[in-house]
Amino acid sequence: GGMRYLAFFAGLVLLIGGCDNQNSSAGYNLIPDVRISRDINIRQPAYSDLSQPGGYVYLPNEGYRGVLVVHTYNQEYFAFDRACPTAPDDTAAKLTVHRSNLFMGCGKYVDSQWQPSTNSQYNLDGTVKTGPSDQQPKSYTLNKRGNYLRISNRRQ
Repeated sequence: GGMRYLAFFAGLVLLIGGCDNQNSSAGYNLIPDVRISRDINIRQPAYSDLSQPGGYVYLPNEGYRGVLVVHTYNQEYFAFDRACPTAPDDTAAKLTVHRSNLFMGCGKYVDSQWQPSTNSQYNLDGTVKTGPSDQQPKSYTLNKRGNYLRISNRRQ
């Protein structure tokens, strides 16, 4: 039986290795790739929050569970899928910016009370602030040109 077990194990390793794409983080593998190509003008009233550091907007009909665009305090812009890295199919567990504008979490506000779906928190650049998650939110390519932000799937 030892050889058969070994062959099975080697096959399993091949199978697991074969499913791995260019992103090593498991969260990426769970969140389907959805084509996105969206330009937004931060001078338009709907997106004007993005002109300030700590500002953000939600794009509800983009990506897998909607897209969150964030302007960090380091003057950087990021676009994340709102699917929770640890529970991408939980529609209530959307990536949401906390009222403090200092971090993001998976959950929702109900009557202005924060109801987290998971205990993980993420910095505005997507890095994990507090666990248990070791996976960052799925991000999209974002290019800024003047007042325009272009969000796409293209890896730079």
